[in-house]
Amino acid sequence: MRALCVEMGRGLRLILLVGLGIVTANAASGADVGPSVDQLLEELTDPEAQVTVAQDQRSTAAVKLTGVSGAAVDPLLAALPDAGPEVRRRATWTLGEIQDARAIPALAKELRSPNSFVASAAALALSKVGRPAIDALVEALDSERAEVRMRAVQALGRIGSPAAVEPLAKMLSDKDLGVQLRAIWSLGKIKQPRGVESLLGALASEDPRVRAHAVWALGEIGEPAVGPLIASLAKEALHAREAAAEALAAIGRPALAPLGAALQHENASVRAHAAQALGIIGEAQRGPASVLQELLGDPNGDVRAWSAWAFGTIAGTRAVDPLKGLLRDQDADVRRLAAKGLGATRDPRAVEPLLAVLQDEAAAVRLAAVNALGRIKDERAVEAVARALEDADSRVRVAAARALGRIKAPAAIEPLIAAMSDTYAPVGYNANAALQEITGHTVDIPLGWRAEWIGTYRQPKWEAWWEGNKAKFER
Repeated sequence: MRALCVEMGRGLRLILLVGLGIVTANAASGADVGPSVDQLLEELTDPEAQVTVAQDQRSTAAVKLTGVSGAAVDPLLAALPDAGPEVRRRATWTLGEIQDARAIPALAKELRSPNSFVASAAALALSKVGRPAIDALVEALDSERAEVRMRAVQALGRIGSPAAVEPLAKMLSDKDLGVQLRAIWSLGKIKQPRGVESLLGALASEDPRVRAHAVWALGEIGEPAVGPLIASLAKEALHAREAAAEALAAIGRPALAPLGAALQHENASVRAHAAQALGIIGEAQRGPASVLQELLGDPNGDVRAWSAWAFGTIAGTRAVDPLKGLLRDQDADVRRLAAKGLGATRDPRAVEPLLAVLQDEAAAVRLAAVNALGRIKDERAVEAVARALEDADSRVRVAAARALGRIKAPAAIEPLIAAMSDTYAPVGYNANAALQEITGHTVDIPLGWRAEWIGTYRQPKWEAWWEGNKAKFER
């Protein structure tokens, strides 16, 4: 089957080359009318060849050589050792397009080239040769140079063979971060269950970049990773538990039933982060929604908090009444995620309860309430959200400006203009964006002006514009 695919690929290339005029129809059919391999090699290796906008003789010769396929391999291999980097780069590309295993030793040597363009071309060529190149690439994983290991790892991922899983898993402990990240990427591309155990280790890494890559890779592997990820929800480290929840969410539908079962796990961490994952997936499921509602009374604060947010996300408007009571919970994180859950319902009935918590002692709760009111977009919230433009916490002030821009009520215009003078520049920027949303008017800041000057320039412009246009908005 692979041989058939290779031949079909070569046939398609010849059709393309004929269409481009690079290879004539007679040459494609086998008639000896086009340039010979020797002529093409001479053009490829010509030291006097110049690259211009209109012509690149070497690249043209490289493309034409792919049309003669196997007959070009030995001459190309013979030309490589004495050629300069520009020729070697094009020759390795050609060998990769031909996909002949005879080229593997030479391509493996070019993989170690100090010239990054040549080495990258060799890595790509080896990946196109496919499974026969795996041993050579695995051998390159022992190189002392991180860039060689990195390219070999990525080439193995492109090949996508299960035979590469074990060698790639070992590279997750490489001393170079770039190699680690590409090894995780490659395991995600291969999508083999045998890679799950190693990826779970990466999921517990202290480095957020490693965790993010592992989340993606486990999401690619899918259902075979669900069971081990559910077990990881009980890990001691918070970042590992949250990364496992994100990976389960990335898997999506295949994880729904196991996550629903995990809501009743004896371990509170498992219950809490199963709820978190279900909230991220956000797909309405009657069974999990009912269990989540029960968990709103769980003795564990983390369980109540994540269940509140997930319940609001999944149950929609029927979550409003159960969540209102949690806005008075003694745990600030429960109040925060209950407010976030109410925002997810987008139900106007949530406005009054959310307005009450804009005075909460915890800034994170006030922030969640402002964001939730911005999602609901009810004009009854304008006055209270406008007062939040003067909140002691800068994050709340920024969120208030954004929320008023989403609500789009003219009553917010004057408070937003006043917020332009905020000493924290992002408040002014977001107030300006909100005013544009509400009024359709734009006040741009000249190039070269610094962020702290926004009040100096934009605020007077808005004040002057408002004086001339206030009547239109008060009708």
